[in-house]
Amino acid sequence: MQNWVANTILRRKTNKPDASIVVVTVPTKVPKLELNRFVLFMEVCATYFVLTLYAPLLYRTVHRIVHEKESGLKSYLEVMGVTNVSYWVSWWIYFTMKNLVISTISTIILSLGVFKLHSGLMIWLMLFFFGQSLFGMALII
Repeated sequence: MQNWVANTILRRKTNKPDASIVVVTVPTKVPKLELNRFVLFMEVCATYFVLTLYAPLLYRTVHRIVHEKESGLKSYLEVMGVTNVSYWVSWWIYFTMKNLVISTISTIILSLGVFKLHSGLMIWLMLFFFGQSLFGMALII
């Protein structure tokens, strides 16, 4: 479309009916692709590292919630006046405290050894929010 408009303007300005602009596409040079083996390694291993990092916390929380349910401790707490909301908020606080410790220690280790050029805050936020999302999964389990 742009070539057609340019040719029409050129023909009117030069008063030559056969005047035209030839459009040629010139390929640009693309730099050679360099594979970063560290990035490829982290794509595979980072997932398993993070899952392994939070597996004990998830297992322990689910195990304790199920144990409370089996032993009937929750019904005793309801008799004593503990509401359902305060019961689950206490579990959320427990999980969040453990998640804070895991996220902080992991961020320190990863910032010193693996991700030296990345923001420690971003690493911590990623790990912390991933851990917090597991609390919902623990409740579903």
